[in-house]
Amino acid sequence: MKPERGMISSFMRASSKVQITHLSRKGKHPHPEDADTRVSMKRVLILGAGSAGIAAVLELKKASVRNPEMEVTLVDQQNYHFVIPMIYQVVAGSVEPSFISFPLRILVRQKATAGRFKFIQSRVQSIDTEKRKVITDKGELEWDYLVIALGSTANFFSMDEVEKNSLRFRSLKDAINI
Repeated sequence: MKPERGMISSFMRASSKVQITHLSRKGKHPHPEDADTRVSMKRVLILGAGSAGIAAVLELKKASVRNPEMEVTLVDQQNYHFVIPMIYQVVAGSVEPSFISFPLRILVRQKATAGRFKFIQSRVQSIDTEKRKVITDKGELEWDYLVIALGSTANFFSMDEVEKNSLRFRSLKDAINI
């Protein structure tokens, strides 16, 4: 079992227990205006829309349909996702960038896994684990569960000449420029 899936499964089981406990106590879904019976909304914040971030979003969106007490928010500095292992094909001119990328707004519009989901295009500035807040260039976001999937950077292993004389392609912009 992959670590991400285990974490997602654990969260889904925990969320289901909250709903089941509430339903057995009251016998019906809580009314949003009834403060005594309302189960607090669980906020899941996912930082990064790479492969791991997208996988987490897709699983948690499905879970949020079954568990209305869960809200999923995805934050990324770009408004699109692209498949890094295929970026060399854009560099080689074999495919257009649109063949290896898609806009993140598609995730918001999917009806089968609609749930409570939103996307925020923003850059993460810092994470305050004590206050459970993430500071972005567009403000603060609070969370109950945090998934950090911010990706990686190029490492030249202290080889300054290699870094100075190499062409990087870690983004679609880099691939198009090459």
